[in-house]
Amino acid sequence: MIAELLFDEYEKVKPFFLGLEFELLFSALLEGNSLAQIYVDNRSKPKSVFLWDKANNVFYLSGDESNIHFNNKLSKIIHEQIVPVLIPHRPYFRLRRISSKWDQKLPFLLSRTHLKRGCYMFLSHQNVVGLDWKERIPTGFTLKKIDKNFLYSPRYKNIEFVLREILQMWPSIDHYIKFGFGFSLVTKDRVACFCTAEYLSKDKCGNGIKTLQEYRNKGLATIAASAFVQHCQHKRIKTYWECNVENLVSRRVAAKVGFIKELAYPMYFGKFS
Repeated sequence: MIAELLFDEYEKVKPFFLGLEFELLFSALLEGNSLAQIYVDNRSKPKSVFLWDKANNVFYLSGDESNIHFNNKLSKIIHEQIVPVLIPHRPYFRLRRISSKWDQKLPFLLSRTHLKRGCYMFLSHQNVVGLDWKERIPTGFTLKKIDKNFLYSPRYKNIEFVLREILQMWPSIDHYIKFGFGFSLVTKDRVACFCTAEYLSKDKCGNGIKTLQEYRNKGLATIAASAFVQHCQHKRIKTYWECNVENLVSRRVAAKVGFIKELAYPMYFGKFS
């Protein structure tokens, strides 16, 4: 048997996903600020779980990996329902299994893709943000709050970069406007860098940060992240940061703003074709 859980049943699988990073994920899911699909072998007493985090396109596997019937049905769901949705726009995905016992099942569950193993880091904000970040904004750049007026302004010619990030991480633009927040550095009529809330709940959140190619190496990411973290501190929201261990730029920015490593874990990377 395999069943997709309803929203009000998500709590049933929380014991399968323990740790700070999963507290962040489930808090956002349960408050309706992020989206997922969760499949289990038994709706009443699940033993095998597949969770598709639709925001960052991450697959999670937990529980009993030896359930042949569940695995057969799950493979069919992945290839017949999920893959056709992802291929046109988001063919790249990540996968994390809670137990290494799932490794032997991955070639069957994801038979049409090649997986590459890597490692991810999860960091939490611990140190005070330097108060001088406002003085470091380069000449010609302005810090803007990402709100309704910003997102619907006809002024910024490349606003689609911000809208795309929000639509990926939130149920809708309107939902973000109502509950989310973020900051952007702009110059003239262009967005140069932005940092937005993701996986937001009442007392914790992650962030999505990006600097457009032509504006890199100016310290903009550090400034946007500093503004973001200070806003979170004011709201008493604990902030977290996640990145590939190979992303040294992201790690340096996180360290400058006051994040420290909490844990590292294996992650698989793949692409559907």
